[in-house]
Amino acid sequence: MKRLLLTTLACLAALSLAAQHVTPQVGVLFEGRFVNDEFDASGQSLMASGTLGAARLFPYVGIRFAKDHGLYAGVDVVQDFGVGAVKPITEFAVWYELQKEHFALYAGLAPYAKLKGTYSSAIWSDANAFYDGVLAGFILQGTYDRSFWEVGFDWCGKYGDNSREQFSIVSAGDMWFTNWLSLSWEGLFHHFACSVQQKGVVDDHLIHPFLKWDFSSFTGLQKLELHTGAMIGYQVDRLMERKSFPVGADIVLEAKNWGFGLRNEAYYGGSQAPFYQLADETGMVYGDELYFRSPIWQITPDATPGFYDRVDAYWEKGFWEDRVSLGVRLVGHFGQGGFLGWQQLLSATVKIDKITFKKHNKK
Repeated sequence: MKRLLLTTLACLAALSLAAQHVTPQVGVLFEGRFVNDEFDASGQSLMASGTLGAARLFPYVGIRFAKDHGLYAGVDVVQDFGVGAVKPITEFAVWYELQKEHFALYAGLAPYAKLKGTYSSAIWSDANAFYDGVLAGFILQGTYDRSFWEVGFDWCGKYGDNSREQFSIVSAGDMWFTNWLSLSWEGLFHHFACSVQQKGVVDDHLIHPFLKWDFSSFTGLQKLELHTGAMIGYQVDRLMERKSFPVGADIVLEAKNWGFGLRNEAYYGGSQAPFYQLADETGMVYGDELYFRSPIWQITPDATPGFYDRVDAYWEKGFWEDRVSLGVRLVGHFGQGGFLGWQQLLSATVKIDKITFKKHNKK
């Protein structure tokens, strides 16, 4: 790994010296995250109590050439808090970028941070959103006038003795009809296949279209939004012949000013993780092996339709042109049985992106 990185850096340095139109660049991403889950109030029937505490450092170097093209290499290093001298989780990244006025392409082993869309816990749990820092595949993004869209393809599992073949496609976007109304979406297509030891294929798909009503410009608030939409799932365990097509409706209301915010999300409908507590033919419970989303989206312990409500009270502040972001969040979860549990979250993010080194002519 070290030899590969050093060789890559040497090649990039040599190329930058050999071509005047090549611009060297460096960047770094830092993330610190603390999430404390307390779900004893509900007997941990949907979600287990636990603590996530970790830090990420993702430095990279690269070259920009032919105006719109770039080639980059870096290392994603994640260290859990409290593990002492245990080696951190380390993943190598190398990717190509194409940046046009209305289109962007990332190909290879690219940072997940290149995704610009907004994804909820129905797509990724707190743990998956943090620990999976490198996307193996492609990201496509487009912006034009009042619209934005992106699609990310991640080959996240290769067929092996104890490794299932799996890939996922995520997408998010906005199509603004006016300055205050858009058709937006988030979605996940997840193909969960077999390994040498474990047979079967499970389809785990979810599309969440919604109307976004943005009233902030009318009120002078930093944010005042209403989302009204539907969650439509497609869940099929082909070998065990299980099928579920969960549908539900959700409403999100969020207000924010001076960095302080209050958000409420209410959902009623089918379980968006109906196989979570079921097992494959070998007896392995699917759980987090199958689902990237938060287990709270089981909705009920027996995966029958029900009600779920989430309330967030938070403070978030950006500094240095939003390259630095700090946040504190308190989350309450409610369901069919009443109060389910609490979460307390702390976060710090620093993004120093694409620092360039250019020659300046002396005056």
